[in-house]
Amino acid sequence: MMGTTKKEGWPRSTGRRYSLEFRLSVMDEATRVGVSGACLKFGISRTTCYAWGKRWNPSYPQSLANYPRKNVVHPFAISQNVTELILDISARNPTWGCKRLSAYITMLEMPVSSPTIQKVLMRAGRGRVKQRLEALAEGS
Repeated sequence: MMGTTKKEGWPRSTGRRYSLEFRLSVMDEATRVGVSGACLKFGISRTTCYAWGKRWNPSYPQSLANYPRKNVVHPFAISQNVTELILDISARNPTWGCKRLSAYITMLEMPVSSPTIQKVLMRAGRGRVKQRLEALAEGS
């Protein structure tokens, strides 16, 4: 839902993502009347204006463009192959608990903790022995 500021009618995007034109207008106004006046006129905080000011290069307007959001990948996340291995071994041995699965997979030179195995099984809907046995019965 797009909102507008009361004084100028500038369109603001939802959340904290402002358009490049809006940011450039704020910086132009800040150079003319000062940061406080520009912030009052456009309805933004001085902290935001100063952060944009650090990035702003008047000869390069794209300096205020939105940065793409980072695709954060956890460095210790288990791979899809290990997840599939956990689910496969669990399907073949539905009565094994997480500690036994962890010990078995560790013997295969892929150390995975039992809480991690529990999380994988819970996400797959096989967190309890009863769920794994039901999945085995449905697959037969």
